[in-house]
Amino acid sequence: MSFSQVEIANGALTHCGEPSITSLDQDGKAARLLKRNYALVLKRVLTKYRWNFATRRAELAADPTAPEFGFAYRHRVPSDFLQLIGLYDTIGSQRNYTDTDTIFKLEGGYVLCDTTPAKIFYTANITDTSQYDPAFVAVLEYYLATKIFYDLTKGADRYSALVQEREKAVKEAKFSNAIQNTPEIIQASDWIDSRFSNGSYYRIGPVYT
Repeated sequence: MSFSQVEIANGALTHCGEPSITSLDQDGKAARLLKRNYALVLKRVLTKYRWNFATRRAELAADPTAPEFGFAYRHRVPSDFLQLIGLYDTIGSQRNYTDTDTIFKLEGGYVLCDTTPAKIFYTANITDTSQYDPAFVAVLEYYLATKIFYDLTKGADRYSALVQEREKAVKEAKFSNAIQNTPEIIQASDWIDSRFSNGSYYRIGPVYT
């Protein structure tokens, strides 16, 4: 199933009880509000949950200029980068996005660490609507609606109901394959391990809720 930006915008307007538009560039308050807020709301929703369709892997080469101090290498993030999920190394489990023994920092558009290349998992800024999962579209429409609702309608009667419907759409997305993966194993810290003689304590659960 494919969606267009205008269809998504009209879904948000429907939630607001407003008539549809034919373009975000047309005259009128609704189109102006949607055009002004669409990109920002899209990035917010993409980074608020770990959407499978927006998760990417990349192997980053070291930048010619090393960090001033602290790390041996820095690696420029991809142009579509929005959020770092984790770093992969040979110690990391296939099960986990965030399990690594490599110490790293994200600073100023670079991943800093003492090894190169840097293999990362990240959330990409996916603007191609044909890649969107239907559950993602439902959540995006509600976030757009709650963002523009008051400026568009100058009323608050339906806002609370919109927020409740938005959270329901999020829960439904969690139960679909849109943001669902094998639960990650979160390893205990060295301090916790020291509290247990066999050093085998761990708990299982997803990193993102």
